[in-house]
Amino acid sequence: MRKVKSGAGLACSVTLALVAFPVVSQAAPSVTGSIVTWPDDGWYQVQRDDTFETVCEGSVAANSSTSGGPCLIDSSGYIVINHTSGERFNSITASDESASSLSVVVEGRTISWPDDGWYQVQDSANYSSVCEGGLECTVSPGNYVVINHTTGERFSNITVSAGDTSSPSSVMVVADTISWPDDGWYQVQDATSFATLCEGGVECQVSAGRYIVINHTSGERTLVEVAGGDTDDPATPSSEFNISDSAFELIRDLAGYKSDQLAGVIPDLAQFVVTTAIGSAQVLGNGEFVTADSRFGEVATETERTLYQCSGGGTMIHEAGRMRLIDISYSHTRNVNNYEFDQCLFVVTPERVVGGSYSANGVLNTSTRSRSGSRFGEGAGIIEWNAFELVGPDALLYEVDGRSAWDTLSSSSASNDYRQSDFDYYRKTQGTEVINEMTNSDFVMTINY
Repeated sequence: MRKVKSGAGLACSVTLALVAFPVVSQAAPSVTGSIVTWPDDGWYQVQRDDTFETVCEGSVAANSSTSGGPCLIDSSGYIVINHTSGERFNSITASDESASSLSVVVEGRTISWPDDGWYQVQDSANYSSVCEGGLECTVSPGNYVVINHTTGERFSNITVSAGDTSSPSSVMVVADTISWPDDGWYQVQDATSFATLCEGGVECQVSAGRYIVINHTSGERTLVEVAGGDTDDPATPSSEFNISDSAFELIRDLAGYKSDQLAGVIPDLAQFVVTTAIGSAQVLGNGEFVTADSRFGEVATETERTLYQCSGGGTMIHEAGRMRLIDISYSHTRNVNNYEFDQCLFVVTPERVVGGSYSANGVLNTSTRSRSGSRFGEGAGIIEWNAFELVGPDALLYEVDGRSAWDTLSSSSASNDYRQSDFDYYRKTQGTEVINEMTNSDFVMTINY
């Protein structure tokens, strides 16, 4: 064996084998200049389309580069893969143009932003949170900071002056019809699936639901809700369940999508534990992980384990290791990051995550790897939770026990994605309200292209 040293409420069993699986189109990755960003809806991998070399991977675009930092590309062609949903985006290249639709807009006393991530508005004087989530925020006159926590992008010096507080939008909803003035080219999207319902014209007839109306001429985006037409007819129930409408969300839940999102936040929270820890960090004995490689055989890599005393009590152990194998026209990298919390209490200041008091207990183990050769590329990852609990601001509680894993292989002849998850439970609650719950789930999905 080679050794390498490193420096750093649903019960079901489902098996799917899919060929050309018709994935519903979600928010796609975007390119501004040479920077690639993507929404907070899964674990992404970016590959060169000629060599299948992995250049970026992770759930947070802002720190996904294999060399550290944001995902940077050049004018060559790239493939972007969302391993959570199975979506693939081909022919991605760097652009000299900035996407105007990604800008934060101030109209009157309303700050608005595109539906491309989870946003927070902070008062620039004391960094207190003013608004979180949604697509707009009405504020008092002053200076603000707007943060897209999905991409890490920050918009500073947003100034709102005293003036007209009326809604700037001229989009209207009457019964089941959305209408707008003849002042640009409009598009209507479903706010859940982002599917296009109407393009052009001056009105759009839709069913009950939430929609995004975009004026592509001005860049203005408006979120509207349509209650639908007459529902007095008892033969037309308004709450009828349609499995075809819910299949995509059901698959994403079973595949462990929500736990993947939570796993992407833990490194940011752990960083606050490290920077606010009491006393000096305690270096523990090294750990080890073993990787099977087709060229190098079994490779053992040392990990560094460090214990931190949390600022409010309790402890956190962080274990980290990185393996990198290089041969002619071949590379294989693997990153391991494990977090063990023992009644760890700490306070987060608003930055990449919502500020406030947090409590963490339990274990999260993560492993991601990528291989590339002259005619293929592969990316894989494992996220494992062991009796993990996270309590955040406003009585928000996450409870997770289970694992998710994925593997994707791309070559000049064929490509396939594999996804497997097994959860004893996943719960997200706020006070007495159950927001999401899944128990005793077992899910396998294979997608062949």
